[in-house]
Amino acid sequence: MIHLLFVFLSLAYSQNLVFSALGDTGMDNSGQAIVAENLKLVCQQENCNFGLMLGDIIYKTGPKSAEDEQFYHKYEKYYSDLDFPFYSVLGNHDYGLLARSYKKADYYLEYAKTNPQFLLPNLYYYFEAGDVLFIALDTNRIMNGKLIKEQAAMIKQALKNSSAKWVLVYGHHPYLSNGPHGNAGRYEDLPLPPVLSGKRIKKFFDQHLCGKMDVYYSGHDHSLQILPGNEGCAADFVVSGAGAEASSLFDRNPVYFMVKEIGFVLTKVYDNYLSLEVRGIEGSILHTHEITKD
Repeated sequence: MIHLLFVFLSLAYSQNLVFSALGDTGMDNSGQAIVAENLKLVCQQENCNFGLMLGDIIYKTGPKSAEDEQFYHKYEKYYSDLDFPFYSVLGNHDYGLLARSYKKADYYLEYAKTNPQFLLPNLYYYFEAGDVLFIALDTNRIMNGKLIKEQAAMIKQALKNSSAKWVLVYGHHPYLSNGPHGNAGRYEDLPLPPVLSGKRIKKFFDQHLCGKMDVYYSGHDHSLQILPGNEGCAADFVVSGAGAEASSLFDRNPVYFMVKEIGFVLTKVYDNYLSLEVRGIEGSILHTHEITKD
């Protein structure tokens, strides 16, 4: 059994908390190189404190060992010269392509012990930075009916122990998305069994996170989106899975902004509001969405 590991950070910032969020990076292609270079330039200007890596770190079938050269070619080569760490979660491709291998998760955990920039203390965890509680999920396991009670217990304890003003959650699979994969509970817009439809993910969020979190960050769909919640889930939703390539978008859900373009999302946290900046190919701001809290 995987033991819970809770990570607490007591960070004092003279400036506002700034962090990036990007996913679906590990393709070792020109798109990944462009986004990584733009991320470096933007974060030098904005003084990023850290990044969130939203899964699919090694395409398409994950690593073969903790020493796999893919860790260099699809991660270190692009991000090792950044002067901040990435808090990471795993995506479906990190577990393999068709046949999922839970052993691959162990390779990531072992690799994290050798690279202090790649932060993965456990497959699910939480930490505090500034006035923000961050909760990291392994949505692959939830989708497959694994570690559901354990992750629910972690969320309960994190919320109980924290007095942070903001609750930000991140995982690989989206709750709402206008990309090809779509919404949890009906992924691919098809009546699929729970292991494929994301029905367990929707139920998990509805029971444990909706109305308790401010923002959920995910990847999986290769686009940049900011979506409002719906009647069943009060939160804002960020899809930032365009770390290496971009894919199609559809008019499935109401949306604040969406674009078929590679890039990432930069979040700036202030006392009473946070700002979500969608950054495009040249690192330019394509859209800004602000969330205010009294």
